[in-house]
Amino acid sequence: MKTFAFLLATLLCTLTATAQETTDFKPTYKYRIQLKDKKHNPYSLKRPAEFLSQKSIARRQRQHLKVNKTDLPVTPQYVEQIKAQGVAICSTSKWNNTVLVETSDTLLIPRIEALPFVSGVRKVATYSRPRKKNTADRHALIKPEEPLPSPAEGNTKDDRTEAVREMFKQTHPNASADSIEIAVRFFADTFMSNMRMDDDEEDDEAAAAEEKPFNYYGQATRQIEQLHGQALHERGFRGRGMTIAIIDGGFYNADIIPMLSQTTILGTRDFVEPGNDVYGEESHGMMVLSCIATNTPGKFVGTAPEASFWLLRSEDGDSEQPVEEDNWAAAVEFADSVGADVVNTSLGYSKYDDPADKIKYYEMDGHTCLASNSASMMASKGMVLCNSAGNEGDNQWKLISVPADADDVLTVGALTSEGNNTQFSSLGNTADGRIKPDVMAMGQACTVLSTRGTLTTASGTSFASPIMCGMVTCYWQAHPTLTALEVVKAVRALGDNVEHPDNVFGFGTPDFSK
Repeated sequence: MKTFAFLLATLLCTLTATAQETTDFKPTYKYRIQLKDKKHNPYSLKRPAEFLSQKSIARRQRQHLKVNKTDLPVTPQYVEQIKAQGVAICSTSKWNNTVLVETSDTLLIPRIEALPFVSGVRKVATYSRPRKKNTADRHALIKPEEPLPSPAEGNTKDDRTEAVREMFKQTHPNASADSIEIAVRFFADTFMSNMRMDDDEEDDEAAAAEEKPFNYYGQATRQIEQLHGQALHERGFRGRGMTIAIIDGGFYNADIIPMLSQTTILGTRDFVEPGNDVYGEESHGMMVLSCIATNTPGKFVGTAPEASFWLLRSEDGDSEQPVEEDNWAAAVEFADSVGADVVNTSLGYSKYDDPADKIKYYEMDGHTCLASNSASMMASKGMVLCNSAGNEGDNQWKLISVPADADDVLTVGALTSEGNNTQFSSLGNTADGRIKPDVMAMGQACTVLSTRGTLTTASGTSFASPIMCGMVTCYWQAHPTLTALEVVKAVRALGDNVEHPDNVFGFGTPDFSK
């Protein structure tokens, strides 16, 4: 009875604390401020080094692209006047000439609307409760990776132990000492048990191994072969020297998963909660990354395993609101600033939590929606965007989503391993009649990494897009003189449906061996 009373009291205290936290929380709102112009701007197109990174400038120069007024920052004077009204500045978009602000006082907004340089204001987010933080011990989830070493010389357990230790160090140079010893203890025993086979069994196993050739790509073989990507890899084009930015909703455990330990991560940035740890958020982005970056021969090799990566978070998993387009636009502009060559985003928007915000088909023209407008500018800045088409094919909407409707990007639909279109893959075309999707890649039962670091499968155009992205990156590495727009057009031309593109397969499945 006392135990029950204690548990009841504890529950009541917890509920009371939660209710108190919710009661104390004051709803906040985010607004997108559209500016009329960039007048009174201290920056000049004649001095691009003042507002563009050297990498960004070099990429434009290499492709003979001019810096234009969309590259100019939002007029600082305008931003300061908006801030002076009492709101917090969240971000700006120079490409769209917008400012994102946050406030809990909606009475401030009419004052901002009245400013002479403001052409419009739209509420893009409402937060009525505090966001829950993920406090799980991420390291406790990781399962030690199982390397695939060849039988080592030596017949004693000590010999085998040292062989496993050295092989694990070679395949995972960044692994911690604890991770190495866990692997050693586990696999040394396994090798010793294998040694107890009699001579006939050993001979039979050796003969079987000779008959079955080593499968370099492991469980990801079909993902690569469907695009004939091995032809690029065999010639040494594996993404080295290329930078890929992945814009997603979180990269849970990507920093501690052993099979990603060799991945070159240049940096991370959170545009939902600036300063937040992207490795503690949802896992979707980590799985997307694994399709490109994993490099464990015999088990799982991605489509551009030697590329370098920026991991950017724009998606808020707690809600679906138009502000995520503002976050996405800010992330793309950041990717430009750090010199990314290729961007993958396995995100898409067609409806939001508030039905009034639902995107209409006639708006799917590549420019009406904020994220689509940003995406349509990327090729002119020298970047290639690979964007998932969406998974609405068997739903009521059926169509692609924002920003998959953008101009001059590669919108990627999903295939089965046999090369058929999946039922869920979103359909085109755009409202203004352009072919979508652009190209297709495997998107059903794709090999990806789990949050524990083990191999698993997942389906969706979310994975077709990064599989394609990695191959596009390797293709551009092989043809470095091409511009971003030329890469997009060339990849379309490699498609097996290029002679009669449609709204299901687009230009088809590219053959990168051509």
